[in-house]
Amino acid sequence: HEALSESVRLSRLFTFIADRFLAVLPIVALVIGVLVAAVALITARLLARGFGRPVEELVAWTEIIAREEPLPAGGPAAELEELQALQAALRAMADDLEVGRAKAIEAAQTRSWSELARRVAHEIKNPLTSMRMAAASLAREENGPHADAAAVLLEEIARLDHMARTFSQYGRMPEGPTSKVDVGELLESLAGQHSSEKVSVTVQTEGDVCVEAHFDALQRAIRNLTVNAVEAQADEGGWVRLSATGDDEAVTVTVEDGGTGIPEDMLDEVWRPDITTKRHGTGLGLAIVRQTILAHGGSVEAGNGPDGGAAFMLRLPRHPADTNEGK
Repeated sequence: HEALSESVRLSRLFTFIADRFLAVLPIVALVIGVLVAAVALITARLLARGFGRPVEELVAWTEIIAREEPLPAGGPAAELEELQALQAALRAMADDLEVGRAKAIEAAQTRSWSELARRVAHEIKNPLTSMRMAAASLAREENGPHADAAAVLLEEIARLDHMARTFSQYGRMPEGPTSKVDVGELLESLAGQHSSEKVSVTVQTEGDVCVEAHFDALQRAIRNLTVNAVEAQADEGGWVRLSATGDDEAVTVTVEDGGTGIPEDMLDEVWRPDITTKRHGTGLGLAIVRQTILAHGGSVEAGNGPDGGAAFMLRLPRHPADTNEGK
């Protein structure tokens, strides 16, 4: 009897607890749901804030790129790898666009200068032949009253002819097939032609210095630099050193002199076609040198040597790239 009473009591207790639990369960579930929703909302806001701000800044970057303005040095503090990758991609794209714009501007300027140079060369060449014939006729009169004037005319006509040839060369890329060029022999030839008592021209070579190139164009480019170096020291005398070194991929040609060097503020400008330090210069000589080397897939650099004189470095690949860069 006591066992039955205890069983009934426990049964009633469990029933009471179960009824109370079922009554409270919806409230507990609601409270848990509210707590979960609150945590989710807070988490979502934190994620949105951490994700949205970098995205907004990256969107602003696209607007900066569209305005062709430089990107800020820093960047959005993105923690996600995807956003970091997007940030790096935008910066790389901006750099590529800047390089592309610079090349497009340079190409347009080169086309304009080339057209102008060809027209000027044409206009100069037309009257030169008749002027040269007339001046030569007067110069043959050794004791004539116009002999000295004729000699001056012939000298100036020769200068105009050289100027016209320089103008006609600008913007004209090397044509035809390339051939094997021994740069050492080329430098020795130029040294023999331009060395004098006042300005000595020496040659140094190291390693294999043969390249595939357009011989005439390459010779003209290096001669231009050599003549500039010699003329820069024509009054007081000095020295010019032509050197060539080869590695597995390219040959580097350096033209150095003992002159006064290049002003620091002109180092980045000397390759422009409208820059010259010569009183009778056209400003196209170094521009033609640069075009020639770029047409071979190489690179150029202007600077000053340790002794203060000018130093021009030309890097030529062993085998020229098929490129029209610089046109």
